[in-house]
Amino acid sequence: IEPNSTALHAIFTAVAKPDVYQALQQVSADAPPTLLVHGEADEVVHPSHAARLSAALRAKGVPVELRLVPRRRHVDTVIALSRPAAFRVPGLLAQVSDFIHRAKR
Repeated sequence: IEPNSTALHAIFTAVAKPDVYQALQQVSADAPPTLLVHGEADEVVHPSHAARLSAALRAKGVPVELRLVPRRRHVDTVIALSRPAAFRVPGLLAQVSDFIHRAKR
């Protein structure tokens, strides 16, 4: 698909229904072990959403870990996954690595 094409525009302007974009609607017992990292100061997606998703996964028997990060916003937890910005959530890269290694067992 070419940049600025009609097809690309249609993809990104399509109205999606909540059952498509809400993670809570996608929960199933087939989900892989899940690590949720969410900033407590997130004003884009309230931290309660991560707590509800965690509970829903647990209810289906899915191994899940939830880390709520004090004083961090939506962008902080994402950008902290890069080495240059890892300082935004100290220890996050190690936690993700540890989680992946434990989940592979």
